[in-house]
Amino acid sequence: MASDGIINSIVFWPEKIFAEQCTNEKWENYIPKSINLMDFIQKWLPGMEKDNLNITIFYTDNNKGIIIKPSELKRDIEDKLEQSN
Repeated sequence: MASDGIINSIVFWPEKIFAEQCTNEKWENYIPKSINLMDFIQKWLPGMEKDNLNITIFYTDNNKGIIIKPSELKRDIEDKLEQSN
């Protein structure tokens, strides 16, 4: 979990390779793991919303990333999935 002042978030990447690029220094003991998309949408996002956690996506090793609320990311993913059907 990352903490940026007041903002507490859990970091996620769209692909394992991007996560692996950040496994240096402070995250050198972490191992990237995949999460099933439906589990992410149905379990992780509601749980993070309930716990008042944000999501940081596409975090880079130079402390950059996009911070978004779980409910917003859930809506964005569901919209994208609906468009692809």
